[in-house]
Amino acid sequence: EGADPAVLRGAGDALRSVRYLMFETHRDLKGTAWSKETIHSVVSNLNSRGFDCYWAGANGNLASITWCYHTSFEKVGWGNIACVKRGDVWWQVMEGFDPNARFTMSRAKPLEAPTEEPMPKVQPEETTPEPFNATVIDSKAINAMVAEGAFVQLPGVQKRCADPRNRRIKGCKYPRERCKLSYWHVLGEQGTSCPGTSWLEDLVQADPDPHKVIVNIGCNSGQDSIAWLQRFDQNHFWNRRKWSDVLPEYKSPGRLEAHIRKPPRYNSSATPMAFCVDAMPFTVHVLKETRHRAKYDPKDTESVGKLKILQRAITDVAGAGTTMEFLNAPVGHGAAEARIRVP
Repeated sequence: EGADPAVLRGAGDALRSVRYLMFETHRDLKGTAWSKETIHSVVSNLNSRGFDCYWAGANGNLASITWCYHTSFEKVGWGNIACVKRGDVWWQVMEGFDPNARFTMSRAKPLEAPTEEPMPKVQPEETTPEPFNATVIDSKAINAMVAEGAFVQLPGVQKRCADPRNRRIKGCKYPRERCKLSYWHVLGEQGTSCPGTSWLEDLVQADPDPHKVIVNIGCNSGQDSIAWLQRFDQNHFWNRRKWSDVLPEYKSPGRLEAHIRKPPRYNSSATPMAFCVDAMPFTVHVLKETRHRAKYDPKDTESVGKLKILQRAITDVAGAGTTMEFLNAPVGHGAAEARIRVP
């Protein structure tokens, strides 16, 4: 609830091994870490660590922030951002969910604010391993070809369109500028406060290896952690619906995602592990009670994975024995409720 920038600042070493990252923006919460940080500063830091970041749309689309940053993004209050390591197989999948990237022929410098020029000249695509042809085509030529409906055969475009992951893309033969479509055009009125999950299912299809570690900070009802375990579960043991059904009535189950597909078969004896981290004693109590009701206690899951529930508050700097004040109240109660010291 507003501490995400502090968590990310303190996660420097840990981020080296992270492939996929998702966090909330809360520029609407005064007095939190977001009141001292901007989306630009947070995403710039992640960009320097090799991540591409996107707005995670409720409609199932992704909209790049790293390549299409605009100052208007700072006005987004509550939102969700998904990031992935550039060059990873998952990066290729997520690019396919950004309508702007589907027609990518060029990229501006990352996080460069838009200029007055509507379409800059085509430049080599930095993420393509092989160099492009040195020919430069200006925006007038591109517009003319698109208007005439001509097939545009440019370096890199054919490769993207021929990729089986992009077989659903219509009009792939036409070049488009990376940031041509606006935030609202890509994400629609639903915005990004309750993100979809369509790309998550495709990430698993691209890499179903069950040897995954999931860390959920601010675990809340635990459903996200269970959903991730279910996605990589070759034993079909973990089940988010089952977890939701036994969740105590005094804990809101939240919004259930779409159906979770079974992962492709993968020849491995490895199992996924999830760390469910929350600071509030009440929430931790509910999570452990739900784990017991669902028969997901450690003794029940030794051969199929692990769900570890930890009461911790995560921030940027914490020395030995450091504690912090944190709200301790059921969901829906205000900040005036009792507060506790959390290790």
